[in-house]
Amino acid sequence: MARVRTKAASTAVRTSAVEKVATDGPAEWPRASLAIRKAYKMYVGGAFIRSESGRYTQVVESMDPREKGTRENVPRGSRKDARDAVLAAHSAFSGWSKRAAFNRGQILYRLAR
Repeated sequence: MARVRTKAASTAVRTSAVEKVATDGPAEWPRASLAIRKAYKMYVGGAFIRSESGRYTQVVESMDPREKGTRENVPRGSRKDARDAVLAAHSAFSGWSKRAAFNRGQILYRLAR
């Protein structure tokens, strides 16, 4: 004989599970966390853009192969990305060279952060 669950029975099961989570709180949740790596973008023409190809390379922070360093996702630029970056740099050169050295240092510091 097949067992049929009614809507009321399934709702009661879900409600009790929600109440259990609400009363137990985060202490009952699993301790393991999902590591989500940040996908960096390229700075071209005054804006942070994604790679045209959409591909990324994982780079390990630690140089020692015995240590497990953090891995970061770095965009792999295509030829078109490189061409666009060169054109943007060429067009921005006159404005960049007119800025004071201190101001250029501030801009580079902000980009590095």
